[in-house]
Amino acid sequence: MRILIVDDSGEKIANIAKIIRNINQEFTIETCQDRVSCLKLLIEQGFDLLILDLQLPKISGLDPEDEGGALIVKEIYRKEIYHLPRYIVAVTQYTGLKYTFSAIWKVIVYQSSNWIDELSTLVSHIHRVQKDIRPSIPVHLPTVFVEGITDQQVLTRAIELFRPDAKSKISIRSQKSAGASWVAKQIIAWAYSLRRDEVGKYTKAIALLDGDSAGNDARAEINRVIQPNSASSTTFKVINLSPQYSITCRTLYQKGLCIPVTLEELYSDKLWQYASEQNWTENKAKLDQFLKDPRDWNKRSQSLEQYIDSLNLSNTEYNLLGSFTDTGKTNAVKTINRGDDTTATDYLSNFETLVNEIVEYLC
Repeated sequence: MRILIVDDSGEKIANIAKIIRNINQEFTIETCQDRVSCLKLLIEQGFDLLILDLQLPKISGLDPEDEGGALIVKEIYRKEIYHLPRYIVAVTQYTGLKYTFSAIWKVIVYQSSNWIDELSTLVSHIHRVQKDIRPSIPVHLPTVFVEGITDQQVLTRAIELFRPDAKSKISIRSQKSAGASWVAKQIIAWAYSLRRDEVGKYTKAIALLDGDSAGNDARAEINRVIQPNSASSTTFKVINLSPQYSITCRTLYQKGLCIPVTLEELYSDKLWQYASEQNWTENKAKLDQFLKDPRDWNKRSQSLEQYIDSLNLSNTEYNLLGSFTDTGKTNAVKTINRGDDTTATDYLSNFETLVNEIVEYLC
């Protein structure tokens, strides 16, 4: 049975997933955080059960809308482009919104005295109805969740280059403007689903997060919701990108510039130089925040630019003080994919260590 949970609370997703897993560990659970992402998924895929919060943002990062869940239901009935879920239920703590949700679908009040029994009874009923008319759920591939579409594209290419034996054994997933919070919620749902392979072992996943404050917050959220030493905690690994994957990043750190590491920082010196020449990059904002020891910079006698000049950075190191624009990220991926294997390997040479770490954990 395929279930889609739409909620912007990682803890609530985990609690719902635990209930579902207690009924059947082979159910497929997908999650998203906002109205637009939900509707996009319902265009692409069909689900047996849609579990909605009532108060949802239109897009992740915006304030939640009181009618967010109801608007999803109205939209999927309004247009035939959507795969209509067989069942819909709202699980919400916003009791005042339940009367405007739907004339036919149930609302369960989250964390009320009997909410677990209500949801369990509903899911069990759907399962009994579905198991005689649906084929068994396919086994899921080990999965890497990444923060954006360009990350998904470039990591796919890197695996093709450095571990072609694993290309068909690993799924890499993201969505437009996914971000670190999306990755965290996907991992939480995955962990509590306890998916198994053909021989009964837990299927594993990786959260691949940038080495910035958002990535660190996402790791903390995962660790907060998923109990250590639980079965769920054995089904995934969190990788925050760090200077260990790039020689140039390491030398910058040694010189006192601790820039956040993303997949773009792993691009080769050659690709960074080309991107700079094509104006695909821009200066990092608030570069002073990345100084390892700000006391080394005498603000009275030096500007930040003068202090950085005093570090005698190489041209390669200086390039990494920039960031790819959104257009630049897209153009860089196109450049990588247009090149032959030799050229692409040159551009992505720093990815080999990361790819091997991913494959060795998942496969």
